Amino acid sequence: IQTNPSFVRVISQREPCLVATLKASLDGRNGLVTVCLPYVNLEPVSAKLGNENLNNRYMTKPTEELLDAHRRNFNQVQVDITAILGEIQLSSTELLALEPGDVLDLGKKTRRPIEVRVAGTPKFLANPGLVGKYKGVMIHSEIEKE
Repeated sequence: IQTNPSFVRVISQREPCLVATLKASLDGRNGLVTVCLPYVNLEPVSAKLGNENLNNRYMTKPTEELLDAHRRNFNQVQVDITAILGEIQLSSTELLALEPGDVLDLGKKTRRPIEVRVAGTPKFLANPGLVGKYKGVMIHSEIEKE
């Protein structure tokens, strides 16, 4: 068993894996042990396991029915979107001293575009404004990846 993180091999999130969770007891203490075996480690012994389909299952093209199911599921995913007006750092003393009516200088000009984050990742630049009686943003460009 390897416990040193510098020696642990990490695999892609898309890599198929066999995950087994086992109950373990030792000296009257109970717990769970989770074992994750990547498919690439199982491939050499898959025939011995009696599952010749294991190889074909991940190497064939998905059916249209499966793709449609994935599309339907994908359309149901909720994603957090955050528009960042600005950011500042305050000491704990300053934070505790805040009162209603205090104004915080966010260090941004009002006419400058603001950053829009998708799931915490900066993705777009937008202009703040109103959508009816609600506050909103108008996306005007995508943030270029470096």
